[in-house]
Amino acid sequence: IGSNVPITDTGAAAENLQGVGPPIFVQAGAVWYAGDLIGVNSSGAWVRADANAPIGPLMVAGSSAKLDERGVPLYMGALVRGGRYSGGVAGSLLYTSATAGLVAEAIATGMGVTMPVGWTINDNTVFLLPTMSLYAVLANTRTSA
Repeated sequence: IGSNVPITDTGAAAENLQGVGPPIFVQAGAVWYAGDLIGVNSSGAWVRADANAPIGPLMVAGSSAKLDERGVPLYMGALVRGGRYSGGVAGSLLYTSATAGLVAEAIATGMGVTMPVGWTINDNTVFLLPTMSLYAVLANTRTSA
C-alpha cells in the first residue's frame, strides 16, 4: 500500500520511456528532458508545458533536447518508469505542474492549465496522455443530429 506522500517529479531525464503511437519529429524551441510534457508557445515553438504560462500539454518528450535541436521525437502519450518519479500513489491523477515540463498530483494554483494529463501507476511509474481531457471535452460537446 502506498503512502499519502505526493509524487515527486525531479525533472531528470526518464530512464525508461515507452511512447504511445508513432512519434512526430520536431525542432526543440527550448531545452527539455525525456518524459517532459511539451506544448506550443505563442510563437509556435515546441517548449515545455507550464500550467501558469499557460502552455498546455500536447505531447510527451521521447528524448532530451537542446535548444533548436532538430528531429526530436514527441509522443501523444508515454509510460515513464524509474529515475524521474518517486512517492507516487497508484491511481492518482496527474496534472501539469507550475514548473515547466513537470507533473504534479495537485492542480497548480492560479490561472492556467488544470486538466489531468495522466495517472500514477506506482511509486515511480506514470502513464502520461496529455490530451486525455481534450478527448473527454470533445465527447461531451457532441450533439446528436
